[in-house]
Amino acid sequence: MNDAVVHHMAAKAIENIYSTVSGLSRHLATTEMGSALWYLFTRSTVEAVRVTAISSLSRLTRLDPAVFLSVIDTCGPAAVLEGIGGAGSRVQQHLLTAVASAVLASHIHKHRITQSRDLVLKVLRCFESPSAVTRAKAVLLLLLLIQDNTHMLLYCCQHR
Repeated sequence: MNDAVVHHMAAKAIENIYSTVSGLSRHLATTEMGSALWYLFTRSTVEAVRVTAISSLSRLTRLDPAVFLSVIDTCGPAAVLEGIGGAGSRVQQHLLTAVASAVLASHIHKHRITQSRDLVLKVLRCFESPSAVTRAKAVLLLLLLIQDNTHMLLYCCQHR
């Protein structure tokens, strides 16, 4: 079997484990797993592997938001923004979910994340997506960003 198939099978197994909240899924919810999934997402050239890896990371983030915050700290917010801006709608949906989970979970990181005007611009661009789910998740994330920083509402209006 080639590496892409093995990576896809591994990411799919992890995605299935994180789909249910159980002792096993909580035991596997580590920052190392988050970093491995992010690495697989950013390094794979096969779209199915990328989507499955980011879906797994999104599900893991819903289980333990600190994992995605660790990914943001490690790779930097610019890498996450690049993923939101330069990806298909399925990847955007999972990244928007992960960012929203991280914003809801951490008051320390929330302020830093909500100050990012680049993030707001990327989220606004998601409104142009043909996917209704992507647009809906973008609206919810934008609401979270505006709740913490009301000046972002003016910024959104100026750039929309």
